[in-house]
Amino acid sequence: MSSQVPSWVVEISERVKKVNVERPSIDTPSKALFRVSQNFPDEYGDKFKPYKVSIGPYHCNSPSCEKEEKFKEYCILYGLKKTGKPPKDFYNALYEIKDDLRNSYDKLEPVWDDDSEFLRLMFRDGFYLLVMLESSQLFVGESYMNVGKTKPLFDPNEMENYRHDLLLLENQIPLMVLLKLLSVAVGKSDHGYVHTTLIIQILNFCFQTETYVKGHEYLHILDVYRHAFLYPSDPREPLSIYSAPPDLNIPSATQLQEARIAIKISTTRCVSSISFQDSILSLPFLNLDNVDRSVYFNVLLFERFHEQPEMKDFASYVYFMSNILKGAKDVSHLRSCGVIRTSLSDDEVAEMFYWLCKSVPFNPGDKFNAKLWDVGSRMKDEHDKKSEAWRKDLYQNYLRSPWAIVSLVAAFLLFVLSVIQTIYAVLSYVHRKDK
Repeated sequence: MSSQVPSWVVEISERVKKVNVERPSIDTPSKALFRVSQNFPDEYGDKFKPYKVSIGPYHCNSPSCEKEEKFKEYCILYGLKKTGKPPKDFYNALYEIKDDLRNSYDKLEPVWDDDSEFLRLMFRDGFYLLVMLESSQLFVGESYMNVGKTKPLFDPNEMENYRHDLLLLENQIPLMVLLKLLSVAVGKSDHGYVHTTLIIQILNFCFQTETYVKGHEYLHILDVYRHAFLYPSDPREPLSIYSAPPDLNIPSATQLQEARIAIKISTTRCVSSISFQDSILSLPFLNLDNVDRSVYFNVLLFERFHEQPEMKDFASYVYFMSNILKGAKDVSHLRSCGVIRTSLSDDEVAEMFYWLCKSVPFNPGDKFNAKLWDVGSRMKDEHDKKSEAWRKDLYQNYLRSPWAIVSLVAAFLLFVLSVIQTIYAVLSYVHRKDK
């Protein structure tokens, strides 16, 4: 515990006493965290930068987020007033883990070497996130702030921008910040209860679901999103992995349709539910919107730069789907099967998966998810067998006899002559009419 409380803690304690909990008339609107934008060309800049709110040290002075900083300050005062807990309690909780928090970041600027400034940032952004998650009105359970229950604190029309910003790799704080602050806010030291409460709130905000891997220690909000996207609620079993980039040449959705291989929605929304059995490919429901290109890109980068870069489960899924969705017709087929729902056009969805694979490709030595490898291999074998059977059937029934080939050629020539005759007749009629 710190021997001396910083001046900003004393100042905010005095301001909380004076704050009005009514909504003011303001506009609403190992290493786990990496600075990766410097490794990409300028045209990738918008895939890293927050639209509306900065979280953490990497974009804390972003011009696009200046307006939200004023609202962020109000949210903190509002939340503190509601919890009734003194700011000093939150500061002391964060001070205990300050070294772990700082060590979570890669490439921090010297200004964050100062404990007071660094913990101020962690407290400010962490408490703001707790207020946002509590006030999103998506959480069903015990309320610890009673925020936004009668009137939304955050503009519902801006939630897509908030979701985009909270799922950027460079716009994160360690999840242990939120866990410490939430523990003080609810007055409970039970890690299991606090952890469950927080994770469910995050999942409701990002996914509108409460399915997650219990007992897993997540690194930050983007990590929670990645795990919920990939894995079911039960702890996942260790998977064998292939050590080379895949070269499966997986059939596209229209190729599968032509081979009479059906596609249906799997039992859960997790990638781990993808399966192929009895000539049926089961895929999880996929709801895509305008922010998912950036979100998926950031998840891929997190996998690339994480301390276990050989694990590429999300990258394996993106590669798998880019093969299934080679073009607009493939996307259209998955729409008709109920697998995809999106406001994007068919061309935009196919291009998105192609762009993701091109932007963050597999490197030599990267590992590919064994289950998706197995599904892709069996699906390709089934497709090839059915295509070969169709060709054999065509040959046996229609092309085996020489006279059948002659008849087929004659029919084709007759069709061509009929088309030419029709065109000639139309042109003759037009010519007579002009005279």
